[in-house]
Amino acid sequence: MKSALALLQGAWLYATRPRLQEPTGPREGTLGHGPDLRLLILGDSAAAGVGVATQNDALAGHLPRSLAQDHTVYWRLAARCGATTASTLKRLQALPAEPFDVVLMAVGINDAKNGVAKNTYRNNYRTIIKTLRTRHSAGIILCTALPPVLSFPTVPEPLRSIMGTRASEFDIALQELCIEMGTDYLPHDAPPDPKMLAADGLHPGAPYYRLWADAAATQIKKALTP
Repeated sequence: MKSALALLQGAWLYATRPRLQEPTGPREGTLGHGPDLRLLILGDSAAAGVGVATQNDALAGHLPRSLAQDHTVYWRLAARCGATTASTLKRLQALPAEPFDVVLMAVGINDAKNGVAKNTYRNNYRTIIKTLRTRHSAGIILCTALPPVLSFPTVPEPLRSIMGTRASEFDIALQELCIEMGTDYLPHDAPPDPKMLAADGLHPGAPYYRLWADAAATQIKKALTP
């Protein structure tokens, strides 16, 4: 009964929530002064900046600006709305084999939502990490936690509990994979406040992107410190 109601709620959410587009603005650039730092932002709609109007207010705006305080940052955004680990791997393999010093990833919620098996998700993610290291000489790889769906007030019950529990299970698998692969895990520390979210109540809003970028920059700068 709960599953049937959750399916109806999912269909209702899809039909009634605003269809947000990826923000306008550049998807690569250079800024700052100091030692070179090559940055790749990789993943799904959140990585792509869905929820704000321009990339300037998204992760690809805030994070390079923060890192540019101490570095000349060459950054690239390779993210798409609806991306899964499988499609992200294909997108990564289609990029030129250029090196990156830092990679920030946000991917996995669509795997959880679309019914992808947890082992498939884990294996795809592992292959992404291996590809980043072997083909792109990635040094620091920062894996962002799956969204805390259990804390989203805009998602009704029982859909919130069902989807949130699955997302939490996938996130635990991600934390285990980070330990296995020696990558960094970045939790979501922003408060579950609707004011932090976009108009659809599901994607980050401008304040959330700023806090996310600040947390990522702090972790990256710490990893770069000798």
